[in-house]
Amino acid sequence: MNILATWICIDSKDNASYFPSSKGMSSDAKIQSIYWKCIACSMYTARYFNPELRLIVFSNTDILPTINGINYTELFKKLNIEFHNAPFDFQTPKGYYKDWRNQFYEFSIFEFISNSSFFNDNDKFCLIDSDCIITRSLNNMFDELNSKEFIHYKLDYPESHLINGISRNDMKYIFENIENMTINKTPDYYAGEFFATNIFGVKKVCTEFNSLWPKLISFHLKNELVLNEEAHVLSYIYFKLKEENNIANNYIKRIWTDPTTYRNVNYNDQYFAIWHLPAEKRHGFKKLFNYLSQNSFSVSKNDSMQFVDKLKLIFTIPKLSLKLKAYYVMKKQLKEITKRANV
Repeated sequence: MNILATWICIDSKDNASYFPSSKGMSSDAKIQSIYWKCIACSMYTARYFNPELRLIVFSNTDILPTINGINYTELFKKLNIEFHNAPFDFQTPKGYYKDWRNQFYEFSIFEFISNSSFFNDNDKFCLIDSDCIITRSLNNMFDELNSKEFIHYKLDYPESHLINGISRNDMKYIFENIENMTINKTPDYYAGEFFATNIFGVKKVCTEFNSLWPKLISFHLKNELVLNEEAHVLSYIYFKLKEENNIANNYIKRIWTDPTTYRNVNYNDQYFAIWHLPAEKRHGFKKLFNYLSQNSFSVSKNDSMQFVDKLKLIFTIPKLSLKLKAYYVMKKQLKEITKRANV
């Protein structure tokens, strides 16, 4: 069976951290509602284009919310989405890294799967971040797992470029520290918003992480460099398992949409099956959530191309409307004025 999953980790004030793209602390109910809206949109689009897909949401809470009148218990039933409570066992200590202290929740999900009877070893499994939109059938993507045990989304950052606090050169140093050996090449960086393998592969990753986790905590306590986030860790595990490829680059792209900060959208982006949209958490996903709410998240398909056009319009892929161009010009001018005022 093909499984597509996403997740949300609910933080208390004691273990909260700052989420840059959401502009707030992870314990804030308003910030959490942003991610719940992303989940509703992501899973709706997955179901719309993939009626036979097994959809799952994992969380460390067993309480589903009601947001803007949308009862998530009822929504998940309507969309045939499973909801699993997976305890969070790998919270990084305070001071480990400044942001995203709950990013290692993915490994708690893998632990849950490894010890669960809900899954079979030959099930194909893909875990995505909640700020992803599905735009078409994922059958071809899952078919890649017939010939490869893992498929990855690789980002070609320069060796010295800082990626969430460390560079690929730093990753090489840390990998060597973990392995107690010299590594002949600079490691590749694989993005954490996409993870795909079979359930047997999930168990392999879980085993590797359980061995790695105490080493990372030990490095932290000795003020040594650590792997700051889940993508660094997955990059190490893929290196360790000798499972490195960029097959998923054919199916997913991290698309930045705000021209006042960074916009990397091009014409062909509209054809990716998965759009990862980090800059749209507070904007595009809110618009899509409101649009879907008006139709009670109905999954009846009148015109799939019309729906894709709606997604393209909301998320400005591949182009900005004249109205949004004007908005971003004003936004950029305001940023520059604010920056000068603070100098």
